[in-house]
Amino acid sequence: MDPRFPGNSQQGGFGTGGSGPGGFDSNNPPPIDPQSQATGNPESQPLVENGERIENILAGANCTHKILFFVCSVLLLCCAIVGLLTSLATFEIGELVDDIFLITFTVLLIFLNFPKATVDHAVKASKWTRKYFRFLSLMSGQSAFLMYLSVVSGLSLWPSDSSAWGAMSLEFFALTTSVVVLLISCITLFIAFTKSARLNEVRKKIPPQQMHYAQFFSNQTVMSPAGFRALCREVTNGRVVFSDGDIQLIFNALEMNAQGGLSYDEVDEWRNQGFVWL
Repeated sequence: MDPRFPGNSQQGGFGTGGSGPGGFDSNNPPPIDPQSQATGNPESQPLVENGERIENILAGANCTHKILFFVCSVLLLCCAIVGLLTSLATFEIGELVDDIFLITFTVLLIFLNFPKATVDHAVKASKWTRKYFRFLSLMSGQSAFLMYLSVVSGLSLWPSDSSAWGAMSLEFFALTTSVVVLLISCITLFIAFTKSARLNEVRKKIPPQQMHYAQFFSNQTVMSPAGFRALCREVTNGRVVFSDGDIQLIFNALEMNAQGGLSYDEVDEWRNQGFVWL
């Protein structure tokens, strides 16, 4: 759980932000002047639509990407523990180092994606990860990293002597786990691309002048999740809508300084830098 996202509300999803003279009112968002706004890339539309179908299927099964990451992490941790015991028994130092590496990062991923993590543990894990391993705070980053770990796990657990006792069982376990994690990681990476493409569509439609989106900043200092959601609704005429989980992913990708919202510089950098992976 992220302290920037305390919960949902009926209006604006995350609260209304500032309501003073310069603040943002989610019930009556001010209009943005129409500019020459670029449209989304038609070539990527089929991919985005397919990704949205996968998202809908997972949502219907009440399965989020965090649950998928958690399952993958547990599977890899089991592989790493088995590999560690095997390495200790055979005194293979290289594989022992690989297994310790796997255990360290799979435990971290389990903490990050634990379904019912306490607030304190979730906040500590999130802060530590954003500080030292920022790419793991991104959905695409975790997906790519799990792909890498699936390969490392399979190679580490694969027996050096195929004729040894239990070698066939180890080969089957290593191959099955690696393939399952690799497939799930590919699916989540594709979903991350879909979400990123929707965000890129919003980026292309934002007017270049600050004055046109300054109205969505709470108290004229930071753009809150509610303000960002209203900005997306305005520039796309309500066509692009982000869920609470999507907004959290977006802020993880765009917010460089932990200040509870996006600054003017962060919004400008995102608007100018191009496609951003969530």
